[in-house]
Amino acid sequence: MTRTADQIMKRVAAHGRALRVCTPKDFLDLGSREAVDQAHSRLVKAGRRRRAGRGLYVPPRIRGVPKRLAPVDLNAAVAALVRRDGIRIMPGGATEAHRPGLANAVPAKTSLVKVGAARTVGIDDWTVRFRHSGPRVMRWAGRPAAPGSPVARP
Repeated sequence: MTRTADQIMKRVAAHGRALRVCTPKDFLDLGSREAVDQAHSRLVKAGRRRRAGRGLYVPPRIRGVPKRLAPVDLNAAVAALVRRDGIRIMPGGATEAHRPGLANAVPAKTSLVKVGAARTVGIDDWTVRFRHSGPRVMRWAGRPAAPGSPVARP
């Protein structure tokens, strides 16, 4: 492996579960963007990392009796996207209703709201929808009275 790839693996091992899902932007202090991208590509080819989505890398964990790849932790993947893009998010739609237990239906597509253009991101087999919301709604993000917060639950 290259020096950059070895440094990436050392950092991931040192952080443990905290850096389970990472993006190339997390390692820009190790080299240029091209060097970090090339190192991730080599790690994927060697089987030491797995690409979960565009710009998202996870360790290749095997689980279960059929020996299949374990799914990516969706919350950790969304946290990595938030770190990478520098956005603030809140749960929305059916995701918001399912989280506190107001609805029994599990949403097939996770829906989150953010300021900015709407977009859809594929993470493994999941589809995460980022819907547009205005700054007026997003000022509640991270506050106890926010729609998806544990304090706001009935």
